[in-house]
Amino acid sequence: MLKIALIFFQICNAVGFEYLAFHFWIGVWLAVIATLAVAVETSVLVRFLTRFVQDIFAIFISLIYITKSVKAVYKVRLEYC
Repeated sequence: MLKIALIFFQICNAVGFEYLAFHFWIGVWLAVIATLAVAVETSVLVRFLTRFVQDIFAIFISLIYITKSVKAVYKVRLEYC
């Protein structure tokens, strides 16, 4: 979460927005989306997406570990070769 906050802060500095105001409007926007999701009962669709989301999450976790290990091997190669 800290990385996301840092990215938001950098974006705000680059564009010239105030960070807390930007963060507030993100919260408002998410509250509106969540309220609309509740109003139209999108939770009914979760049964169709649950397995798909689990698979995508597992792929992302695997990619994180794969990229970390490849970076470590590359770093060792640069140091000793």
